[in-house]
Amino acid sequence: MINADLEDIILPRCDGILANLNFHLIDKLIPKFYNMLSSQSGVLLCSGLLVVSKDEITKRAVDCGFKLEKIIQENEWIALQFRAF
Repeated sequence: MINADLEDIILPRCDGILANLNFHLIDKLIPKFYNMLSSQSGVLLCSGLLVVSKDEITKRAVDCGFKLEKIIQENEWIALQFRAF
């Protein structure tokens, strides 16, 4: 078990990331997530987000090199699937 700040921890490269975090953490960590992916086709799943944050998170992810592939919505909650390109 590691007790660390997500901004400071160095994580291994991977093929996919599931980020069930709040808006502010996801927004801040999207560039780090992009750099953690081991391939240009890696997947980032962001969940635990409110519908009102969709456009802002999507813009941030696209600016960092992701493409939005899928949106899942349940009431006011969404999950977003991005792929690095």
